Amino acid sequence: MCACRPGDMWAQDWSNLKDLLQPCKGKPSLDITPALRKQNYTPEKMFRVSEEFFTSMGLSPMPETFWNRSIIEKPKDRAIICHASAWDFCDSKDFRIKQCTDVTMKNFVVVHHEMGHVQYYIQYKDQHIAFRKGANPGFHEAVGDVIALSVVTPKHMVKIGLLPESARKEDSEVDLNFLMSQALSKVAFLPYGYLIDVWRWNVFRGNISSSHYNCEWWKLRSEVQGVRPPNIRSEVDFDPGAKHHVASSVPYIRYPKQIHSRNVVSNLIPVRAISRYFVSNIIQFQFHQALCTAAGEYDPKNPMAKPLHQCDIYRNKEAGNLLKEMLRVGSSKPWPDVMAGITGGNRRMDASALREYFQPLEDWLRKDNKKHGTVVGWKLGRNPSCSVPCLRGSRRGSLTGRGAMSFRSACFLSCLVLALGANVDRQEKKGPNPSDEAAAWAFIKDYDVRASERCNRNALAQWAFTTDLSEANSRAALGDLQAQMEEIYGTASICDYGDKSRCNLTLEPDLTMKMAELRDPEELQWIWKQWRDKTGKKMRGMYSEFVQLDNEAARANGFPDMGALWRNRYETETFEKDVAELWEAVKPLYEQLHAYARRKLREQYGKEVSVDGPIPAHLLGDMWAQDWSNLMDLFLPFKKKLFPDITPALREQNYTAEKIFRKAEEFYTSLGLSPMPETFWNLSVIEMPQDKEMICEASSQDFCDSKDFRIKMCTDITMQDFATVHHEMGHIQYYIQYKDLHVPFREGANPGFPEAVGDMIELSVMTPKHLVKIGLLPESAAEKDQLVDLNFLMSQALSKVAFLPFGYLVDLWRWNVFRGNISSSHYNCEWWKLRSGLQGVKPPSTRSEADFDPGAKYNVPADVPFIGNFVSFIIQYQIFRALCTAAGEYDPKNPQAKPLHQCDFYQSKEAGNLLKEMMRLGGSKPWPDVMAVITGGNRRMDASALREYFQPLEDWLREDNKKRGTVVGWKPDGTYCVTGNSNKEPSGPNSIGNKGDSMVQFNGLPKGRSLEVDADSSGRSLEVDADSSGRNLEVTGGGFSDAYSGGQILVLAFPSLYPRPFGQGMQYPPAN
Repeated sequence: MCACRPGDMWAQDWSNLKDLLQPCKGKPSLDITPALRKQNYTPEKMFRVSEEFFTSMGLSPMPETFWNRSIIEKPKDRAIICHASAWDFCDSKDFRIKQCTDVTMKNFVVVHHEMGHVQYYIQYKDQHIAFRKGANPGFHEAVGDVIALSVVTPKHMVKIGLLPESARKEDSEVDLNFLMSQALSKVAFLPYGYLIDVWRWNVFRGNISSSHYNCEWWKLRSEVQGVRPPNIRSEVDFDPGAKHHVASSVPYIRYPKQIHSRNVVSNLIPVRAISRYFVSNIIQFQFHQALCTAAGEYDPKNPMAKPLHQCDIYRNKEAGNLLKEMLRVGSSKPWPDVMAGITGGNRRMDASALREYFQPLEDWLRKDNKKHGTVVGWKLGRNPSCSVPCLRGSRRGSLTGRGAMSFRSACFLSCLVLALGANVDRQEKKGPNPSDEAAAWAFIKDYDVRASERCNRNALAQWAFTTDLSEANSRAALGDLQAQMEEIYGTASICDYGDKSRCNLTLEPDLTMKMAELRDPEELQWIWKQWRDKTGKKMRGMYSEFVQLDNEAARANGFPDMGALWRNRYETETFEKDVAELWEAVKPLYEQLHAYARRKLREQYGKEVSVDGPIPAHLLGDMWAQDWSNLMDLFLPFKKKLFPDITPALREQNYTAEKIFRKAEEFYTSLGLSPMPETFWNLSVIEMPQDKEMICEASSQDFCDSKDFRIKMCTDITMQDFATVHHEMGHIQYYIQYKDLHVPFREGANPGFPEAVGDMIELSVMTPKHLVKIGLLPESAAEKDQLVDLNFLMSQALSKVAFLPFGYLVDLWRWNVFRGNISSSHYNCEWWKLRSGLQGVKPPSTRSEADFDPGAKYNVPADVPFIGNFVSFIIQYQIFRALCTAAGEYDPKNPQAKPLHQCDFYQSKEAGNLLKEMMRLGGSKPWPDVMAVITGGNRRMDASALREYFQPLEDWLREDNKKRGTVVGWKPDGTYCVTGNSNKEPSGPNSIGNKGDSMVQFNGLPKGRSLEVDADSSGRSLEVDADSSGRNLEVTGGGFSDAYSGGQILVLAFPSLYPRPFGQGMQYPPAN
């Protein structure tokens, strides 16, 4: 059967074809909607009747908070997400339903279903929070559905006065129609509910390769479900992705259907499985059969007397007690034990009850199909459903969002269960240890309280969001603003400067490489501007909405705004003041470096770079001017005294990826730290696999079982990768050292510590002294050479020192946005105020509030804090100085004797013990305590170590800048951003206006530059380029029919920024 014909996008629910598939057309279908309306039912009355169903069985009434806080009708004063959902707020007393209830039969059934979830919450509310969920993921849905199986029977509708007594009379044809309507949703769903995860299980375990995703999907759909596509598919298609559960990476709490099984883990971990619904569709009939038997409504020995599909458990205390007993257990026992409790001993999921329920329909279908000669089953046609083309594109994936805390929570619960299991095992073998047991229970009780509070905050935030949507938030809920912004960023590409028809240049590797290697200011400006047009500018309108959502979540968690929540991670009330002071402490060094760099760039680019103004941001070798190391060829002071590159030595000595990793391991073991476990060597991926693609960015991972730690890296035999391996292994060493802490404490002391450890190791590893020791440089390289030293320090400063103002200002800008100090109408200009004021850089052309340049940096659309990088760059030198002092490689009283930048603490057990002591604490103590441990008492972040490390370079820069009359510091040399509040009429040589049949006259735009303008009152956009004369602007984009009339351009204006009458021209650049 063609998958396009069962009345559903995925052919999983055929109930929309009831008019075609109903067996007995002359018999009425069951619909109580008219009776509900005639009897003046309201949403509240429907809920009260539903409550009475449960209390009639001896189950609990809804608490008062339920009636006070639930939303059961669509509010008139605001928009909400209307999808019906049940909510547990994790405090054992607050349970709610959110539903835009219509007075219809369908909603009457849904109300009973949702209240079944609430009844589950109420019954297991006294369990520890880890066990407040269904016995397995299918149980919760099954409970709601099993209630509905009783509610929809004519017998029940008669009892509650919604059908007349005559409806009780047995009518086999009405029965068949009723069973068919149930089967079209319940039975028709089963193969799809099964196969979607069969396909994914095989994908995950590697049985289905990426080159066969779609064809294997259709193999399952045709063989298991008996449906085929309406046309032949191929591996260019990806039809599984047309189903939300496959394509979505929406967190579990955001998926309304899944909110029913709310608990500490499922609240936080993305769960996309659909097999739970398959399980639910099976076991609900097991429950129904068990409850009906207990109620005397069904006799398994004589099913014909009281058919299972006619059973109604309303008002039956025996059925209620059996159901209550199952619900109270939650997930505190294995689900087979819970199943055995309700079914009287059967520990398995069993489809016989479902077959029993539909037996009359199955018998009729079998007879009717035979009578009409209908073929039962299907055979696969000779024409394939899917073909594999010769050419396939590669598929790559990346992780986004906020998964780390979710993963730690999951690991913590896993470890808790293991610990409890081990304790039980020990008691069985050796008897109880009262002190251990008391401590364990105290810990569990404390965790239960804290986890409940956290779950409650999350639930309140989600409730607030879904029940009070502004227009903007409504769009965000449907489209997921963050995902949209990340997609804009991740898929952005620009056109090549020299070949505008080639428009597939992406950030990595194309634009990053061009920004690093090109020295043509025109092309660099093109790349710089185009990247911002294709990223930040497109998310300009989204970001203000996103800020509101972020702040709502923060307030629900007890913080005034999201910036405050981020800063809270640093556990010091003065953190914002502290980082400001750190910046002031390093600013003199940065100013000297900036002055030197500006002079060198002026030598390269002439008047493009001013003598005393900010540096044009596009000339600094990096898309964000945050790392200047790509300009080493311009900036190294002594061109003939280069720091030796060990890449040739690595290759001459036949280093392999594994040998580099073994050498890094030996660095750590020489300090007395731990070797890598055997699992590290067996499970890490340290070279690019030959048989598959992977994301090559180096990363270290902790699998939360205290023994599985890995690195993923496509290692090249280069000096850069040699350093990176040591860095990543620093993270692994951190994981190993804190592995015995409770999971919430298995992290750095603050977000800056882990990166600081990796970077600090690199500081030692990359010294000539160390490279000589391990045989990668000759002995002569260890000889002191001040000029080589200065080049080495300059190479370090171009990445470390140059980064500092940018590392600080990204979050300084966001903190002020979150707290409302920067309004959405000033986002971009305030950004450039910080960038020019703190960093001393300026845009290559005037920016406006039509742009959104912060969005051109990944951390902003991805909502990832950035200040941790600034912190890391400061404290790595504090930690380095402490270890060097312990190793005797540095004397703070005589820094000239052994300069800090020459320190190598390789093979020093004293340094290793100090580092080990710090890492073992993880996040179990406030970071100032941890800092005090390693620094010998200093509890603050302190930039003096960084200044000391770079002191020789700073002294040289100061002297060189003075000697050459270089201006230190900068002052504004123009307008970098306009807010668009000018109301002056356009005038002068740069005005735009309606000038003729197909062209607009524009004087003063440099040849080859482009200008993007809004075309008409609808806000549609036209991109126009200067022609060969540099004067006329010709339309180069297509598809702008609304902007034309008879070949003429109606208007070129900026109505959103500079409102003026329709059709009137616009001055560019705008007058101030």
